[in-house]
Amino acid sequence: MSELIIDFHTHLFPDPLAEASRRLPVTYVPDLAALNRLRGRVRGWLRPLSRTLHDSQTLIRYLPESLRPALDRVGGLIAAPSLFFESTPEDLASEMRLHQLSQAVVIASPPFASNQWVLDVCREYESFIPCVYAPDSPEKLRELVKQGARLLKIHPSIDGKGPDDEGYLRLLEIADALKLPVILHTGCIHIEGVYRSPQMSRVSNFRPWFDRFRSVPFVLAHMNYHDPNEALDICTEFPRTFVDTSWQPSEVVAEAVRRIGSERILLGSDWPLLGANIPTSVARVREITKFGFCTDNDVANILGRNAARILGGGA
Repeated sequence: MSELIIDFHTHLFPDPLAEASRRLPVTYVPDLAALNRLRGRVRGWLRPLSRTLHDSQTLIRYLPESLRPALDRVGGLIAAPSLFFESTPEDLASEMRLHQLSQAVVIASPPFASNQWVLDVCREYESFIPCVYAPDSPEKLRELVKQGARLLKIHPSIDGKGPDDEGYLRLLEIADALKLPVILHTGCIHIEGVYRSPQMSRVSNFRPWFDRFRSVPFVLAHMNYHDPNEALDICTEFPRTFVDTSWQPSEVVAEAVRRIGSERILLGSDWPLLGANIPTSVARVREITKFGFCTDNDVANILGRNAARILGGGA
């Protein structure tokens, strides 16, 4: 039996070449197949750089807090061009085949990747699991779930909203009623033009949610980014909270195992940002056994067993 590996945090975007070709004069028909082959070659050329960027990103938390915003912005500028070379449904499917992933949770990112577009794509790819971005009404969320949505994403930094927002609270009431897992963006990442209010996503802000909606599985995406211990503090207090491993080094993942147990940690890559996310994220999870107290069973839990349990409603 093949190993169960489920990436709990990925994104997709429409094919940039196909989108661009629609805007060209009808007299010019580009060779999209050739251009996509070139995109694939460029991805290979960029891999060494992207791995270096992933490694350096984990060091930012050790710098003075006054320097972090500027470095976050630089990371955002570097990430944007990479989406041209690696971001489409077929790109993700190819990465999953290459690295033997069983499934991936695909998170909508309006307006670039709408909820409806993600749902449509996930119907085409059986290994993709759709997660919709917080819609503007409970009725819309119910409709999206009827169409196949399996999870709900809330991103306070992008929305510029906090835990007291009535719209969020109404959506969480529906998530509670429908037993819908919620992926909550956590961590203060400063990327101008994308995040309206980075501080909104500090995980401690949402303590009232975890207390009020105790039956909802909350996945704390990015483990609060620069301050993972704050996310782990929350997890020790609220048993229905989980963390994903995206943007965290192996030593932080191992510390999470020590503090909250491997049963509440999920593999996350945040693919396709910066590229090479999937092999880097899987490798970091596998490396936790070198810390002595983490076992192969812990690795198996994080790579796929926990995700399967949450997606199956057994969290």
